[in-house]
Amino acid sequence: MKFIVIEDNPDLNELLVEDLQSEGYDATGFLSVETYEAAGMVGAVYLLDLNLPGESGMSFAARLRARSPEAGIIVLTVRSGTEVRTQGYDTGVDIYLQKPCDRREILAAIKSMMRRISAPVPPPRGLTIYPARLLLAGPSGEVSITSSEATLFEALATAPEYILPYEQVMAILGARNTPSLATLEVRITRLRKKIANVLEDERAIASVRNVGYRLLVPVAIGGAVALVNPDEMR
Repeated sequence: MKFIVIEDNPDLNELLVEDLQSEGYDATGFLSVETYEAAGMVGAVYLLDLNLPGESGMSFAARLRARSPEAGIIVLTVRSGTEVRTQGYDTGVDIYLQKPCDRREILAAIKSMMRRISAPVPPPRGLTIYPARLLLAGPSGEVSITSSEATLFEALATAPEYILPYEQVMAILGARNTPSLATLEVRITRLRKKIANVLEDERAIASVRNVGYRLLVPVAIGGAVALVNPDEMR
């Protein structure tokens, strides 16, 4: 599980990263939102300062929560007051810690966060995708997926009638230059095999002749947001 620290104080940033690494976590620090996004990393838990150069921590937390509902967000800031805390929680912050904060409290908050996000709870007969962790979960367990496969599931789950045309599937899977639909079907077959590991033999993605592919089972993101109404699937 990847931890991202975004704190513009270099000394505190380094200290937080070292503390996390000493606890066995995979942690990387950045001095701004912009340098983090330029690195192209995806985290499972984020430690954010609010007063950052460039985009603020509050703005980034809102964007992060919208695209990764399952991510853990912990704010560390000198700002206090009910209004600031309320805005943070409304934005999607999970835990709000005021500086100066004892390092033991920070680690305790992280461990509490880990208990919340580390146990997948898939729908009864469907799938759960964890984009930040690149995992697909179902009644039979978990399997690793690629970022493009996670994107494909989200796109299928929000598409009209849960159908995506071939061109969109090719673009998502990075197969714009695919020479034939047969080659694309090979990519989908590999994904179906992963699905079969967690959903037994039930089909989840069906071919729609001369159109594209259709999602057949309910999908949720991070066990929190159901994207598909199971009653509409059949």
